Amino acid sequence: SGAPTALKKVTPQAVRDFHASSIAAVAGTLVVVGDLSGVDLEALGSAVFGDAAAAPHPERTPPEPSPGELPRVVILDRPGSVQSALLMAHRAPARPDVDLPRADGISDVLGGMFTSRLNLELRERLGYTYGAGCRFDLRRDSGVFLISTQVDTQTTAHSLTASLAETERLRRDGVTEAELSAVRESNTVGLPVSYSTARSLAGALVEMVVHELPEDHIDRLRAGFEALTADDLAEAARQYLRPREMVTVVAGDAASLEGPLSEAGAGPVTVRDPEALWS
Repeated sequence: SGAPTALKKVTPQAVRDFHASSIAAVAGTLVVVGDLSGVDLEALGSAVFGDAAAAPHPERTPPEPSPGELPRVVILDRPGSVQSALLMAHRAPARPDVDLPRADGISDVLGGMFTSRLNLELRERLGYTYGAGCRFDLRRDSGVFLISTQVDTQTTAHSLTASLAETERLRRDGVTEAELSAVRESNTVGLPVSYSTARSLAGALVEMVVHELPEDHIDRLRAGFEALTADDLAEAARQYLRPREMVTVVAGDAASLEGPLSEAGAGPVTVRDPEALWS
């Protein structure tokens, strides 16, 4: 986000101007969840938005192609660090373009559950970390797929190659029946709990508004998970997981990491000074 260099240019007037033009001057969608008996929603909406005009419909603007070579590795140098923070990422489609049960399902198999492949490999079999995981971060215009973990410095390069290998194996071989069953159960049995509070219901409604989802989105979501097949998840792995487009960011001791990571085959390696990132 450009901090701290960009933040030095922010003035109180700039904040006021942004608020006036982008927030106070437009009316959006008011989401209210709770006991609404005796609540005048129209008056509440008027109090919040006043006479502001409706916000214009935002246009989707897909991002430009990723700059730089893919895949590649960036080391943020922390001299003497005994641990590395490992973050691997590649572009993903926008939220409206994703079949969420298939995408979340394959993410669960790879790194979204305790029994996921990344966790079993890096934590249980190799003993490199307390936990490894992955997730999709899907937005209106585009998305990102992320794998993250923290490991000892000497196991960083192997953690990277092991993560890529598990991702490639999932793309090649698909999922087991046990993994399919776990995905279905974890995303359906606990679904009522996910929407058991006013806050969680409001969050679901906001998601539906932002991404223009149908009113029966939650019902469709559950039905989608219940209908998943092993073939669906195998196709999702090939469609949504792109290990050869990964950008890997490693925060750790560059003197110890640069050589092993250069030999890992995950793309060219560059070293950056964290203090110079924003200049």
